[in-house]
Amino acid sequence: MVLENFVRQILIDKNYPDRVTDKAVYEELIRDGVERLEEKLKYCIFEAMPENEYPEFNRLMEQDDAEKLQAFILKTIPNLQELQAQAMLDFKDNYF
Repeated sequence: MVLENFVRQILIDKNYPDRVTDKAVYEELIRDGVERLEEKLKYCIFEAMPENEYPEFNRLMEQDDAEKLQAFILKTIPNLQELQAQAMLDFKDNYF
């Protein structure tokens, strides 16, 4: 929901509600924006993670334990929040 609200605010800031009159098209813009932002944030994780950590990351992904995975990512990438904040700002500046 946080990412959706972020994308909605970008659209509002860029006057999309006034320019896109078809509600279905507008909602599709939001879904597409959220998908692209999620991909950008995932890429941010992979780009920052040391390659030697990939096997453990993949093992945790297969376990489907979100808490362990999140703890591992935060331990492996201590500045993750800053990297993701920058990725979101880049997205805001360059998307739509």
